[in-house]
Amino acid sequence: MKNVTKIVGAVAIAGVIAAGSSAFTAGGLSMVADESVSLGGTVSQSVTGEISLTDVGYTYNGADPNGVTSIQLTFGAPTASRVVTLVATGTSGGAVTFGCATSLTANVTCTATGSGYVGLDSIAVTIGAEV
Repeated sequence: MKNVTKIVGAVAIAGVIAAGSSAFTAGGLSMVADESVSLGGTVSQSVTGEISLTDVGYTYNGADPNGVTSIQLTFGAPTASRVVTLVATGTSGGAVTFGCATSLTANVTCTATGSGYVGLDSIAVTIGAEV
């Protein structure tokens, strides 16, 4: 009878340990990337003009996740009646350029020609004078 009590006690302790440890597990990453996908790094950014740049967002090409297809710029004030230009440097060189849409708000989107800018190292944003 003593052996049965020990076995039941050991099973109960194992169950408590299993239940307690499962609460600390995480789902982990849901996307697996191969070595051709860039998952980190930095991009140098500079701004010329009298309006401050407060945020930069990048949109990537779905077929080539290394290609930047557009860059979203958020400024500290509306850029209405100003010309915003963006010059990129990196692997694509001058073959791919960005055209920036005129916006009446503080948000401006600059779209790449072609399938995107690969190997983006830096961007230079210029905010022109009011026209």
